[in-house]
Amino acid sequence: MNRINHFKVAALLFLSAVHLLVAPSAFAASAAWQDVAVIQEGVETPHATMMTYPGAAAALKNARASDYKNSPWYQSLNGDWQFNWSKNPASRPADFWKAGYNTETWQSIPVPSNWGKHGHGTPIYTNSRYPFPYNPPHAPVEYNPVGSYVRTFTVPHSWKERATILHFEGVNSAFYVWVNGKKVGYSEGSRTPVEFDISPYLKPGENKLAVEVYRWCTGSYFEDQDFWRLAGIFRPVWLWSRDMQTRIRDYESFATLKNGYKDGQFDITAFCTDDDADVDFALLDAEGKTVAAGNSKPVNGKAKWGTEIVGVNAWTAETPNLYTLIMTLKKGGRVVESIPQLVGFRSVEIKNNIFLLNGVPVKMKGVNRHESQADLWQADSVENMIDDFRLYKNNNINAVRTSHYPHDWRFYQLANIYGIYVMDEANNESHGSRTRGEKLAVADDPAWIPVFMNRLQRMIFRDRNQPCVVFWSLGNECCDARVVSEPAVEWIRNNAPGRPIHACFYNEGSDMESRMYAPPEWLETGKNKPTILCEYSHAMGNSNGTLKEYWFDNIYKKERHMGGYIWDWADQGLRQPVPEAFRKNIGKGPVKETFFAYGRWWNKDEYAPSDKNFCMNGIVASDRTPHPGLGAVKHVYSYLHVLPDEPEKGKFTLKSWFDFVNAETVLTGRWVLLENGRQIADGTIADLDIPARSEKTVKIDLPAMPAVPGSEYVLSLSFFAKDAYSPLVQTGTQLAGWQFVLGSKPAVVKPVKEPMPKVQKSGSSLLVKTRNGLFEFSRQTGGLNSWKNGDGVELLSGGFRPDFWRAYTDNDWGGFVNGKPIKTMSHFNWKEAGENWVVSDCSLTQLPDKSAVCVTFAGALPDVEARATVSYTIFGSGEAVVKMFYSPNNPRAIEEFKAPLRMGLRAVMNEQFEQVAYYGRGPDETYPGRSFEPLGIFKTTVDGLWHDYPRPQENGARNHTRWVSFTNNKGGGILFTGEPVFIFGAKHYDRETINESEYSFEMKRSDAIFLNIDLSQMGVGGINSWGRIPIAPYRIQNQPVEYAFRMAPLSAKQNVDSWLQSRPMEVEIKTYESLSDGERIKIAQNQVSYSTVSTQWRPSADTLVTTMEGNCSFHTEAEKEPWLMIDLKEHRPISEIVILNRDDQQGNRSKNLHVWISNDQQNWKQVYKAGKPQGRWVVLLEKPQSARYIKIGLINEQPGFFHLKGVKVYGVE
Repeated sequence: MNRINHFKVAALLFLSAVHLLVAPSAFAASAAWQDVAVIQEGVETPHATMMTYPGAAAALKNARASDYKNSPWYQSLNGDWQFNWSKNPASRPADFWKAGYNTETWQSIPVPSNWGKHGHGTPIYTNSRYPFPYNPPHAPVEYNPVGSYVRTFTVPHSWKERATILHFEGVNSAFYVWVNGKKVGYSEGSRTPVEFDISPYLKPGENKLAVEVYRWCTGSYFEDQDFWRLAGIFRPVWLWSRDMQTRIRDYESFATLKNGYKDGQFDITAFCTDDDADVDFALLDAEGKTVAAGNSKPVNGKAKWGTEIVGVNAWTAETPNLYTLIMTLKKGGRVVESIPQLVGFRSVEIKNNIFLLNGVPVKMKGVNRHESQADLWQADSVENMIDDFRLYKNNNINAVRTSHYPHDWRFYQLANIYGIYVMDEANNESHGSRTRGEKLAVADDPAWIPVFMNRLQRMIFRDRNQPCVVFWSLGNECCDARVVSEPAVEWIRNNAPGRPIHACFYNEGSDMESRMYAPPEWLETGKNKPTILCEYSHAMGNSNGTLKEYWFDNIYKKERHMGGYIWDWADQGLRQPVPEAFRKNIGKGPVKETFFAYGRWWNKDEYAPSDKNFCMNGIVASDRTPHPGLGAVKHVYSYLHVLPDEPEKGKFTLKSWFDFVNAETVLTGRWVLLENGRQIADGTIADLDIPARSEKTVKIDLPAMPAVPGSEYVLSLSFFAKDAYSPLVQTGTQLAGWQFVLGSKPAVVKPVKEPMPKVQKSGSSLLVKTRNGLFEFSRQTGGLNSWKNGDGVELLSGGFRPDFWRAYTDNDWGGFVNGKPIKTMSHFNWKEAGENWVVSDCSLTQLPDKSAVCVTFAGALPDVEARATVSYTIFGSGEAVVKMFYSPNNPRAIEEFKAPLRMGLRAVMNEQFEQVAYYGRGPDETYPGRSFEPLGIFKTTVDGLWHDYPRPQENGARNHTRWVSFTNNKGGGILFTGEPVFIFGAKHYDRETINESEYSFEMKRSDAIFLNIDLSQMGVGGINSWGRIPIAPYRIQNQPVEYAFRMAPLSAKQNVDSWLQSRPMEVEIKTYESLSDGERIKIAQNQVSYSTVSTQWRPSADTLVTTMEGNCSFHTEAEKEPWLMIDLKEHRPISEIVILNRDDQQGNRSKNLHVWISNDQQNWKQVYKAGKPQGRWVVLLEKPQSARYIKIGLINEQPGFFHLKGVKVYGVE
């Protein structure tokens, strides 16, 4: 070909940028990999992704192909190459490219691949710090591995008299090329393709290709992404043949909408090397029918054609309608070549500060995606990409940010076909480089503008014809980047219009305001731009809380908010075999033959810095096994929302968040009614005729729901894919699901007809024997040393003790800086607070009907300046109600120690009770802030509860649990029921081994089962993993709380079903602290003897005695210290005072509440105080205290009203 003319075209294309490409003969005298001024040598001009075929029919047949193997002008060079690895440039085989150089002793390596996967060098993971000494513009010398590659090839005879182009899709990070001992060129910029015309260097028969790859070069200062720093020829290499003089060198097309987004406008410019040729253009629909055709002759190398398509089928992620363009270049009536290109008609624009696609304010329900896979490392495959797209479509994901570099071209082909919105991001990141004094950051130094621009332009030239690409992104986290960003933005606006520009580091020039890890309520104010979260919900380990607040509370409600991209899609772990020292653990719990290694695994020498497991941030694992966070993402990204109108009557509003399709064309609906977790009725939701972005009311004919005591009714509405939804989604796959608790009727406790348990003191132990078991307590420690069933089988040991801690999640670790908790994080003192519980009081009481005994332990929690009481109400049947009360001692303790990570009780359970069944949320784990799993009855095992995150951490809890059973293979075991609900977890690993282990195979497994029955845990967070703990609703408040649960032994004859049928599922707690009104002594209710004003209870006391209804039954005038006093008329043993705040007018609720008791109205003892307003205060005295007078009041800084709904005072015999 005419190489001079070719490079004139290159100069025109880069006219507005700094000169980036150097003529083939102009090789730099110095080493190019060390010279910031040398980016490429001897390369072809970048162009659109394309392959040529000998005619239009062949081009059409292969338009949707993800490879080029069917073109006679394509030859793959993938496969085994000879390979040599050197530690640095000085030790490389400098003359290996010469003819006759002996490489017989070299190893072989597959291409494409990363050489680290095959044992060469050290895989390095770092986040933002450079993996080599920072000294721009110099690349490292002492440790900068070099890979020398050699292979031979033969050019087909049919390619004779044609140009042969050598194509590298991706090489990390810089490389030289020789053919037959002749230097061909050099290139850097690892994530976009490079081509060399090797025609002048070929010979008949076998040819030698030599490639010298440098792990790092000057360009590596712009490849500081948060990923594995791997090297090698990691994308395919191939040859293709073109006419020597006449060809379509490049093309640029625009397929947009007009006339109210109903019609299409198509325009194309084909850049030709021969003005004597002409180009046939044909646009075909999905059925292969030609909808438009034309011909154009090049003028000054440009052949232009345009057409209008009336009633075009537009392209969107929901409707990925594609046309096929066939360009056929002819000369003298001879077909030179045909080129196919998929075409999608869509319009991307910003109007009134709102992003619109085809006129609709589409939300980006996105993820960030690295090219990373457990077995292929960074050598991506079509199979892996399709697996990803299948998961995207099955989980309502519609957008991908190619973080932080352009992906393999096949990814865009698949995104076009299957429908994914792509933010195409340039291979620019200099995160670890910042301006410090006179030392400029690389992105702040004009010398680096050509480097930055080269990477951006090569991406745009390759991808500008892809309909899936809706945004250009300049790169990621280029600190102090105005200098390089300004010319980049200008160049895009002048040369690649039609797509908004994203620059998270240069919002001034961006078309959108972009933030990373902003809180859910964020919406950039005072900016005339749409808003997007380019990274949010950092999915590191057990994470992805707060998605409700992001989407349902904010993004869906704000048109300017475009949505966001989860960080990130998949863990970047690299599969390795379990080390020999730990292979004995294989098959136990989560341990398999292999594991996914992260940063520190290869930290064997001085050249391997590491940021450990910070690369494990996916909502799916490295092998694409979903993490529980994916289910939460699927829920908030779902396209059909259900809003309750009158749920008990079956009336709901269905809100469609589809942007372009009617719900009935892609979904079916079904409802299921559950009673106590079991299905009792179901039906079809037939009327889903809901146009995009609209809603309608539906009525479901529900059956009668008898008000049976203990029954809970839950209605599930689920929506499933039709064939038309996506070829990647199996028909019948659930895409959205919503549940509503329609009501529950509290159970009435049935009298227990069993003899009262027998109590015996034995040394420091207290024994309680029932018909069906034996409880052994330590009177000194308050522990349940042993609970055995009637057959003498031990059920529990080592509990229950108060528990306030958990094994850290990755986000919990982020709450500590330099070993100390951040301001709002839980204090370390909580870790051992339960273990260091000092029991000072052990009391024994009985219920009035003598059906149960109550064993109560009370004592101090000195580590956190609080107190805890744990009581066991044990019935003759062997059942027990366990209740915990916690209270901080003073406001200073609350301020100093913050809040615990959990509030609950722990015990140790017999190893044989491995089988688990529960009624709660499942089947995946749930935590506060991430509780979208449906309610139902689920069965698993203790090991099955475990979710294996890359680094061991807190996992496997099940929130909102009504009951859970642990049984052996014969059906015997334990049943726990909630009062009304709890969160539970069970593991064979204690928190110490979890915290101390970096991988699951390192954990020390116990035969016993570590059990937690908790009131709550702190949420898992996820705004980020380096300091933002869960938002306030998902943190545990350090304030007085109480909760309880019931436990009962199960036998093979009395399993869970029979036990639940014989007893109510939800029962009221019957300990001396809170007996029902008819079963314990109620000393007084709403009897104000004195107060600071004469206002009395309203309505009457008689009404309140039976219902305690009404909003505000007592109030005073506005005073600084209002109070009321109750006179019991005589000294009475007081055990509990229940105070109800007003129900209405949250701003007028009483706060700063104090409670005192006295025998003479002169000497008052304070027994309670609370600062924040609550709906209900429960004052539990550690043991009954004798008093006649009770005073309840407020201590305010400013005058305020004292409002209450009611007061009850209880005592004991």
